[in-house]
Amino acid sequence: MSRWSLKQDETGAAECTRKLRFYSGWGIVAFALTLTGSGILWMKSLQYQWFSAMHGVYFFSGCAWVGLATVYVIAAILLRQGILAPVLKKNYFYFIGVLLLGFTLFSAYTEFAQYFVVWNANVPEETFWYLIRERGNWWCLSMILIAGKFFIPFFVLLPEKLKINFRSSSPSAFGSG
Repeated sequence: MSRWSLKQDETGAAECTRKLRFYSGWGIVAFALTLTGSGILWMKSLQYQWFSAMHGVYFFSGCAWVGLATVYVIAAILLRQGILAPVLKKNYFYFIGVLLLGFTLFSAYTEFAQYFVVWNANVPEETFWYLIRERGNWWCLSMILIAGKFFIPFFVLLPEKLKINFRSSSPSAFGSG
């Protein structure tokens, strides 16, 4: 990727753009598969008795959600400092907000599906993990996580006007594009 990017900087050839798009397309799929697999293996190394068909997807959705939130915050900081002012378009924060909302929903779906499938099966080898976490301080922590990972981000990201009006806090920060 870096070789084609440097070559594109030198020549400006359209072939470089086509190669970058090709490699990044299958690279995204490879990244998703390796991230999902690593999530399963890391969990198995911590709790070898517990198993799940949803945990890899759950791990992937959580990583994508945190990654998008990090990009949003870093871009906002760099925009306020004026570093990204000539680069960012007016709709950048809107699209990142829409992706964040989508991954908030996807992450909540995978988390609930994980819980529902294991709980509905009612197999002692699987449910012990949740039984431990539904008592004492774990219950309070679970409710904080549900509010902090779903309800608060969902209601903050839902209004379109909030995502569009981000630029009103720094009107001269955006270029003309």
